[in-house]
Amino acid sequence: MADTTAAPSGPPELDTPLVAKRRVSIVSLLGFGAGAMALLGLVAIGMAIFGGIDASVRLLRQHSLATVDTLIARVSLHLRPAEDVIAFLGDRIAEGDLDPADTARLSAAFVGALAAAPQIDGISYMPSSKLSLAVVRQDSELRLKRVDMRTVPGAEEEFINTVSQDGLFWGDLIYSPLLNEPVLNVRQRVGTGAALAAVVSLGELSRLVANFGDGPGQRAFILVNHDQVLAHPALVDRWHEYVVQQRLPTIAEVGDPVLAAMWGPRARSWISAKVLAGGLGHRVSVDGVEYIFIYREFLGFGPQTWVVGQYLPLTDILPLTRGIAFGGLAAIVLLLAAGVFAWRIGRWIGRPVAGLAEAAHQIRSLDFEGPDLPRSVLREIDAAATAFNASRQALRWFSLYVPRRLVTRLLAEGEATMVSRRRQVTVMFTDIVGFTPMAEQLGEKETAELLNEHFALLARFIEAEGGVIDKFMGDAVMATWGAIKRTEEHAAQACRAAQGIAKAVVEQNAKRMAEGLPPIRVRVGLHSGPVVVGNIGSPGRINFTVVGDTVNAAQRLEVLGKLFLKEDEQVVVLCSEATHRAAGEAATGEPVGEHHLTGREGTVQVWRLR
Repeated sequence: MADTTAAPSGPPELDTPLVAKRRVSIVSLLGFGAGAMALLGLVAIGMAIFGGIDASVRLLRQHSLATVDTLIARVSLHLRPAEDVIAFLGDRIAEGDLDPADTARLSAAFVGALAAAPQIDGISYMPSSKLSLAVVRQDSELRLKRVDMRTVPGAEEEFINTVSQDGLFWGDLIYSPLLNEPVLNVRQRVGTGAALAAVVSLGELSRLVANFGDGPGQRAFILVNHDQVLAHPALVDRWHEYVVQQRLPTIAEVGDPVLAAMWGPRARSWISAKVLAGGLGHRVSVDGVEYIFIYREFLGFGPQTWVVGQYLPLTDILPLTRGIAFGGLAAIVLLLAAGVFAWRIGRWIGRPVAGLAEAAHQIRSLDFEGPDLPRSVLREIDAAATAFNASRQALRWFSLYVPRRLVTRLLAEGEATMVSRRRQVTVMFTDIVGFTPMAEQLGEKETAELLNEHFALLARFIEAEGGVIDKFMGDAVMATWGAIKRTEEHAAQACRAAQGIAKAVVEQNAKRMAEGLPPIRVRVGLHSGPVVVGNIGSPGRINFTVVGDTVNAAQRLEVLGKLFLKEDEQVVVLCSEATHRAAGEAATGEPVGEHHLTGREGTVQVWRLR
C-alpha cells in the first residue's frame, strides 16, 4: 500500500534580521541587575537589628504549640490509666483468672487497681441482673458499693449501649450519685451480657488543669461543644450545683470573665495572625487588657470533641511583638522593592529561557512537533532560539524513518551500543494467518486500521516486558529481548509477552466477532540463542538489528505453527527447548515433539506455550 504520510515542509527561513530591535547582552543585563540588588542589600544591612523577626515568630509559635501539646499530654497521662485498668481486668475475666461471681476476689481486684491508679475514682462491674458491684474513692478511702442500676436515671440505657458495642470505648459524660460529681467513663463489654467501667471525676481533671502554667495570668481549660466547661480551676470544688442540674456549666457561668469572652469579638494584629495561624488560637480584649488564647481540638476520651488550651495576658510577650511588628514592617518594604525589581528582570529573562528549556525537554523525549521558538531581543537567547529551531526542523525529517523507541533505548545504553557484539537474546516472530485474502476483501483504509490496531496490541505487550520491536514486515513483527541491554531474563520476558499477546488477541477477537467481524488468527515463534547485535547496512543506510541463526530459527518456529493451529483456535505460540529452558517457570505449556526446521540440520524440541 502506498505511504500516505505527508513529508514535513522544508526548513523555514530563520535568519531574517530584526533591524528595528537592539539586542542586549545577558552579561550586561545581569550585571546591572546584580548591582541593583547589591545596593538594596546595603540598605538591608541597616535593618540587621530586625534580622531576628522570623526566628522570633517561629519561637513564639513553637512555644504556643509546645504549651498546648504539653497540656494535652498531661490530660492523656491522667486518663489513659483508666483504659489500661479496664483492659487488664477484662482480660483477666475473659481468661478465667477472675470470676465475676466471686465478689470478694472481684472487689479485691478493684481495690488493687484503684490503689495503683490514684487518678481513677471508681471501678464497677455491671452484670445482666442490673445490680452492679463498685469500688469508689470517697474521702480518701476505697469503699465497696452495691448499686441497682434501675434506680439510677439513665443507667440502664448506658448499660445497654455498653453491651451492644465491641471493644473498649469512652462513653458520654455521666453524673455519678456515689461521687456527687460528673465523671468521664471508659467501658468495655465482658462476655455477652456484662460490662466493666472505670470513672474519672471532673474535679480531678480540674485540679490537673489548675496546676498547669506558671504565669500569674495564665489559666488552662477544657471545653466541649465550644462553650461548655469540662475542666477549669474554678470548678475544683464547685460541681455539686451542676450535678443537681445534670449539666455542665457554660463559659459564662464559671466566674471567669476572660474565658467568657473567648468566642467574642477578636482583637486583630499581624503578629497574632502569624503566630496563631491555622486554628491554633486567637486574641481577645477584656476590660482593656488583651489576652492570647492558645488551643487545639482534641478527640479521644468520649464522643465529643474537646477544646484543650490556655490563655495568658498579652503583656507577657508585648515587648517582643512590638519589635517584631516594627522590624517586619521595615523588612516588608525593602523586600517588596527588591522583589518587584527582581521579578521584572527575572520575567524578562526567564520567559525565553524557560521556553528554550521546555523545547529542549521535548526534544529529549523525541517530540519534534512543537512550535518554533520566538525571536528575542536578547542576543544570546535569540541566537540559541534560531539554532534550536533549525535543529528541530532537521530532526522532524529523521523521525519519520528512525523508530523513536529504539533510539530511546540506545540513548539509555550509551555509546557502547554502537559496537557490534555477540549476545544471548530471545527473538520473537509473529504473523497473521490468512492476512492476504483478508486484506483483499478490505479497502485500503480498513486494512491500514486493522494492521495499526494489531501492531499496537503487540507493541503494548512487547514493550511492557522490556522488548524492542526490530521491524514490521507486512503483517508480521520481529522483536528482540536482550539485544540492547544485557539481561538474564530475556527468555522469561519474551514468554510472558507472547502469553499476554495470546490472551489479548482472544479478547480482541471476542469483540470483533460480537461486531460481526472475522477473528484474527496469529502465530508466534520464539527462540533463544546467540546473535550478532549492532548497526548493519551500508555507510549511508544502516539499521540497528540482530542477525544470525537464532533469528532464522525463530521465524521457522512461527511458520511451524501451521501444524498446530487448529480451525477452532485463534493463537498458537511455539518456542524452542532453549527458550523454554531459559525462561523457567515463565514458560508454561507442553512439549509437542521434535521437529526439523527448514534450513537447519537436525531437529529441535518444540514447546507450545499456554
